[in-house]
Amino acid sequence: MENLKCISFDSDKLGRHLNDNFNEYGSSLESGFIVDIKINGNKFNIFVSDDEETKERRLNEKISESAQAEEEKNKKYTNGSVRGFTSPRWTLEYCIALSCFSEDFHKSVHYGKKILNAREYISLTEEKIIEANQEMEEENNQWNDLPDWEKAYEIYNLMLDGDGKSSLKAIVAQCLASVLRWKMSVIPEQFRQEKMFDLDLYRMKIADQKKAELKSMIERDQFLSYIVKAIKYAAGEAI
Repeated sequence: MENLKCISFDSDKLGRHLNDNFNEYGSSLESGFIVDIKINGNKFNIFVSDDEETKERRLNEKISESAQAEEEKNKKYTNGSVRGFTSPRWTLEYCIALSCFSEDFHKSVHYGKKILNAREYISLTEEKIIEANQEMEEENNQWNDLPDWEKAYEIYNLMLDGDGKSSLKAIVAQCLASVLRWKMSVIPEQFRQEKMFDLDLYRMKIADQKKAELKSMIERDQFLSYIVKAIKYAAGEAI
């Protein structure tokens, strides 16, 4: 972000007024918050970061608040036979970045960026896949010491433009679906991953054991289970 300045201190000492007025001053993050200020007519974005002790306390509070908020939202959207199933954290994409599919989602974001930037040549070649995987590995190394929730934010942030919006969501969703399908398919040795969007066309078989393992991972994942419950409820299955 342009003109981003970083400082670190106990944000609780900044005062309740700032904390209660993020809509006016900036946006809250789990590791602190971004504040817009003007100095001599020049606008700056300041990221206010907590010290480690305060950061841990704030994170624990946010997890507790998130669980309570999820329960309240589920109740709000439940009426008669209609039941609400809302994400346990922030957005769907953020939950996927926190889940057992974090690495697959991270790759898919880079695949999506390659496709989007290709413009008139909308394709994902084997060379671009290799480049994207290398970029993902480099970022993983950079974020190796970050807690999971902060790494998930960094992955999600890759999808956003300067205005906090994204034109990548549909592309990344398609990439992630294709990556997961690739993982549970029986792939011939010489078959290139650039064709992963066309596995149905090539009539690739599903490996039953891989499919069962993937299903088990999804159902046991705390950040994806709400989607599983929603699908099962809609299908009339016990949840």
